Amino acid sequence: MNRKYFFFDIDGTLTDRETGRIVPSALEALRRLRAAGHFTAINTGRAYYKARGFFEENGFDNMVCNGGKGIVIDGRLVENSPLVLEDARQLYREASEAGLGILIAAEDSQRVWAADDRFRELVGPRKEPTEYIIDEKMDILSFPRIYKMYITIREDQEDLLPALSRLGHMWFEKDYVLVQQDDKRGGILRMLELVGGREEDVVVFGDDTNDMDMFTPPFYRVAMGNGHPALKAVADEVAPANTDDGIYKVCEKNGWFLPVPEAAAQDSELCRRLIAKYRDLEQRVKGTVDEHLIPRILYADDQERCVVFRYTFYDWMRNINGVMHGGYVNCLLDSSLGYLASTTQPEGLSALTLSLNVSFVNPVRPGRGVCVRVRIDDIKSRVVFVSGTMYPEGSPDETYATAMGQYYRGNPPSPTA
Repeated sequence: MNRKYFFFDIDGTLTDRETGRIVPSALEALRRLRAAGHFTAINTGRAYYKARGFFEENGFDNMVCNGGKGIVIDGRLVENSPLVLEDARQLYREASEAGLGILIAAEDSQRVWAADDRFRELVGPRKEPTEYIIDEKMDILSFPRIYKMYITIREDQEDLLPALSRLGHMWFEKDYVLVQQDDKRGGILRMLELVGGREEDVVVFGDDTNDMDMFTPPFYRVAMGNGHPALKAVADEVAPANTDDGIYKVCEKNGWFLPVPEAAAQDSELCRRLIAKYRDLEQRVKGTVDEHLIPRILYADDQERCVVFRYTFYDWMRNINGVMHGGYVNCLLDSSLGYLASTTQPEGLSALTLSLNVSFVNPVRPGRGVCVRVRIDDIKSRVVFVSGTMYPEGSPDETYATAMGQYYRGNPPSPTA
């Protein structure tokens, strides 16, 4: 399986609309997708300032926001484009001549500008936190950029404003239109361009008609069971409702939690055998600690009989001193040596640990991935001899621990009476 690029809508997809909070199983699915080596991102129409809290609170690194025109990569805002300025100014002129209430968002914040208070007089205040700046001398030409506009016009009156057709717009409230960027698909394509992804590896999750823009081939499209019928009609797959663990269930069903090998390992026969072992293990380890200990394959060399695995350091692995508990160091080393030894076994059989000798060199500290380089040293009859070194991701010259193990190959011995 190739690395996938997942893009998630927020409201009604990741979050429960009743509580506004992320569905716990969706949060767990995101964690497992990242651990497997996939790219995960939010794709939302929200302005950057409005999406940033949710983004940070739920551990995202990447985001498409501002209706496709805001791009965040590795936690850094790299692009955030406003509306086409001349079109926005023309729309303002048309709305002013029609006597409509108008609010201008001229920056990425909750502040809006208006020449009068007609908007609130006609439809009341916006439901979201808003700081109103009323300036009778306001000149639309004084704004070098405009991110959003709010205009008191109903959907059946759209023809009153010809310039509206040239800008993204939608009615979340029946009494006024929100004018903003509306190009979620374009945001995905721009993100792929910046991070080097492929369109055919994209998976999108959404629930409403404002996600329709990104529900187009070759993206794999997943509509939530609680979603709009029109979106479900164009989806490749309809998940259960988001509050019924829909995201998690679809990811599990499609095998997206299985670790994705790095490109450097994918052509290796060892890698292919390991992936086959992973598929066999996936259901058997469900609900056990081993479910979280299936590593990514960073490197594999058939001639050297060598593999490099990458594990995630979870908070629950810490001891009272804040470093990885020695039991988990042993566990990761045994798993790594055992996985490689199991490639000498027929399908459906694991290699059983006969002995494991571990030498601790340095404490395993949080904040980085944990790598284990393992190698088959010898195979004699029923025993595989394997050795390994644990080190921090990106620093193979630093050693956490080393191990030497012997693993039984063949059918498991019968228990004695």
